[in-house]
This record gives sequence, C-alpha cells and structure tokens, in this order.
Amino acid sequence: MKSCRHAKKNPWGQCSKPEMKANCPLTCNACPNDVTCRLKADLQFPPNYSEGVHKDSLQVEKAEDGEVCYSKNQKTDWGCNLVGDAFFDNTSGVRKAEIARVFNAGGGTYTLRVSHDFLEADVLQSKTVTKKSLANLIVKVNGKRLGTFKHKGKNQETHEGVPLDVSPDNLNVGFINPEFNGDYSVEVNCNDECECTVERVEQTCKLQAQVRYPGITGKSDNEYGYHADVLTIKNNYSEICSYWNNVTSWCHAYGDAVLYRSDPDYYDYNQAFVALIPDAADQSFYFELDHYGEGEGEENYGYYSTPAVLNLFANGKPLSSSYYGADFDHETLDFHSDGDAPFSADVECDKSCECEIYVRIPF
Repeated sequence: MKSCRHAKKNPWGQCSKPEMKANCPLTCNACPNDVTCRLKADLQFPPNYSEGVHKDSLQVEKAEDGEVCYSKNQKTDWGCNLVGDAFFDNTSGVRKAEIARVFNAGGGTYTLRVSHDFLEADVLQSKTVTKKSLANLIVKVNGKRLGTFKHKGKNQETHEGVPLDVSPDNLNVGFINPEFNGDYSVEVNCNDECECTVERVEQTCKLQAQVRYPGITGKSDNEYGYHADVLTIKNNYSEICSYWNNVTSWCHAYGDAVLYRSDPDYYDYNQAFVALIPDAADQSFYFELDHYGEGEGEENYGYYSTPAVLNLFANGKPLSSSYYGADFDHETLDFHSDGDAPFSADVECDKSCECEIYVRIPF
C-alpha cells in the first residue's frame, strides 16, 4: 500500500481510495470539520475560435512555497496537479486544454500565470491572422466559476517587421515583437472557510532578451557562411534558461540564433533567439552570449562575418549599459571578435523594474 507521501504528491488520485483517506486524513482533507476547497484553473481556446495556430501555457505558484506547478513539474507536494496543453490548430481541427487543480486551496494564496508560447506558425500567420492568442482562463472553486480571463491587446503583432520573402522555406523564427505582451497573472486568495476572491494582476516587470543577426542582404566576406550564437541566462538560484532548456518556472525561450548563407542550390535562413522572463522585479540575472559553431556547418562553409547582437528590453523598452550602449556582441568590447571568449553581463532589476546592465570584462 502506498504511504501518505504518495497521497501528498497526488491527492486527486490517492485520496479517492477509502483506505488512503482513512490512513491519511490530514493529507486527504478528511478530518472532522474539514472544509472542501477544490481550486481548478482551465486554460482553453473557446469553441468559436477559428483562425490560425496558437499555444498558451499555465503555471501555478503558491505563496511562501518555492515549488512551482507547471509542464515540467506537474505534481507538487502542496497538492497541485497539471495536465494537458492549451493548443489550437485551425488546419487540423485540434483543440486542447491545459488544466491545473489544487486539492485543498483553503487558507492559501495562488498566482496563476498564463504565457503565450511562440510557434513557428506565428511568423507566417502574423500577416494573415487577425485574432491573436485569446485562450480563456476559467477559474473555479468547488465547481463554482469565479472568473474568466484572457489576454489583452488582442490585435498586437507577435513579431516585428520580419521579411517573409527571403525564401518560402525560411520561417524567420524568433523575431519577437518586444512590445507584444503575451503574459498575465491571476491571483486567487482563499481563507480557511474556502471563501475565495480572484483578480487579474498585470505583469509589471517583463524582461526580454533577443539574440539576432542583421538580414541576409549584400555580400559577406565569404561567399557562403554559417554563424550561430547561444545565450545562457542564470537566475539567483543558478537555474539555467537557454536553447537547450527553454521551459522553466521563471523563463521561457524560443527560436535559435543562426545565420546561414548557403550555396545557390539551397535556401538561406536567418533565425533569432528570444528569452522572456515575465517577473524580473527585485531580481538579478547573469547573461552569457557565446559563439557556437563547432561542427560541420562551419567546416564546410566558413564563418559568417557578422556576429549576433544581444538586445535587452524591460517592459518592451530597450535597456542600455551606461557605457557600452544597447547593442552587445562579441565585438562590443573590442576583444576576441572571433568568438573565442563569451560576452557576459549581469542585469539587476529593482522592485520598480529599473534595470541596470553591468558588463563583465574578461581578463
């Protein structure tokens, strides 16, 4: 028989068993006079939604508990269980929902955060689809609906002026409009009697980093070329957000910073990488931009002459170092322009989202 530890991790499944409820009444909310308080958050695209391809994601945080309930941690010790994906594809007719449930929400405060997940399809449909990501977040307690929420700014462009005519095969992924606000939060407060309130909380400090190359125009020093750069971000706990770890509880990333000019028999492509931190207030982050090209691409085609540029934004407004300006790349400090050493900087944001950049100079 499984122990109370299993019931704590999965109360929705384990506490439905009479023997588990009898042996673990505290965990299963089965003590005398216990109040039932089941919180449910349902993220879904409405039935009348008819355009494009869209994906949103949901995560739940409990106040004073460091464990976040999200796609990579779907069962928590405080009784959250998350399943599914909020996804809509008009072409295939697929429509899915993402659902988070908290077994005993009484006496707790919960933040439900919704984020838009960028897809390659966003780039092409940004020119044709009039309705943007409009997934509904439906919040219920004990089956009673407390509120329905959705993204604001439904006609915002997800991608900034990206040329789509380089090649029919070139999706130009990763060029995210820094002013596009794809994140919002909802706060749920429940007392011990399961009297709950819910309100929308606007994101007050969104930090965005974008690594990009200039467009494929003119000629480079090499007739053909390949270039790739990788951005790694670490938070206060040394947790990493990058191309290889693009979904975390505090950051989500999209795309790949690659510039490739091929021979005439193939198509060129120019892609960008973007990382979004929805809540950067009163936190610091370490950014490292490194050249990544050890492999067949550079051996066959050589280096492209232009390094990638890192741009940082706070609430859609560009950040700049007081000394080095706003564009950062391997040549910013006039050292190791061949990419032998990474460019690195610390970004510190205060409670009011005033963010400072401190460039690290290697020795």
